[in-house]
Amino acid sequence: MNDWSRRANAPAIAFPAHWTYASGDTIAGRYRLTERVGRGGYGEVWAADDVVLNGRVAIKLCRPLPLSPADDTIERVADRLRGEARVSEQLARKTTGIVRVLDVGSDERGAYMAMELVDGCPLDRMIAKESPLEPKRVSSILTKLADVLAVVHAEGFIHCDVKPANVMVVLDAEGNESIKLADFGLAIATGTLLGPGYPSNTAHGPIWGTPNYLSPEQIEDRCMGTHTDLWALAVMAYEALVGKVPFEGQSALQTMFAIMTRRYVHISRMRRDLPKDLDDWFTQAFAETPNRRFRSPVAMMRAFDECLRNDTTVPPALKIPEEP
Repeated sequence: MNDWSRRANAPAIAFPAHWTYASGDTIAGRYRLTERVGRGGYGEVWAADDVVLNGRVAIKLCRPLPLSPADDTIERVADRLRGEARVSEQLARKTTGIVRVLDVGSDERGAYMAMELVDGCPLDRMIAKESPLEPKRVSSILTKLADVLAVVHAEGFIHCDVKPANVMVVLDAEGNESIKLADFGLAIATGTLLGPGYPSNTAHGPIWGTPNYLSPEQIEDRCMGTHTDLWALAVMAYEALVGKVPFEGQSALQTMFAIMTRRYVHISRMRRDLPKDLDDWFTQAFAETPNRRFRSPVAMMRAFDECLRNDTTVPPALKIPEEP
């Protein structure tokens, strides 16, 4: 068994019962939980009332991970959240496309991070409800995401967990659409292996991130770069266009094998109304060697738009029922 398959088969983490949360619980005497809006590998996200400032927030609740050689602690988790908060705050000063962090702390049950509660629709929910999305709509949303990623990369960071669940699509009063990118828990500085969301002893432990959106270098524990986020951006484009991810299996291991062998169905076979040039676009986006992928998120989406402009595909003819 190779190293990445061993890591993919790492046992699931079990949390003690007293680390569970319920609506009505109050965190740190200030944040009263109202509704769970998300759940991840080692925590949950809730909508909550800030009883001190009489406002609404989203709050990320994280628990220690029982990892060897030394067990994780609440304070270590809080330190990682502080690192995530510092990255988010640095980026939020450069772009409005980042979810703002308001507070970080801990109590006897775990660590928490309070954030702005974004009034929008998570992209994964939009895809599940509306897919397949029209190519121009996919371009509009992902071009905005590419602009935010360009800022992230210019500031020297890689997100490492780009996926629809971490993208909020927001409409303002005039109907203008924008996006907010969340969850920098796995973000790393360019050219490094570990960031604030990784427990320090897990570089060769379980693989962190959502399997369907992992790049080959994440799976093989190679040095990551901005190209890592571009791989995930391409996965999102495919998913939005056809309603399913390109690489999937019945287990995390099978999914990772599909990624490593780049086994996926060309998008022109999934939707015949799409430009055939998109096949070449995805081939470049999913190149195993990072330097053969697109050079930046902005260049990547410009190439996507070029494929749409060059579309010579003839939509399938409608079958008109014969007169009885």
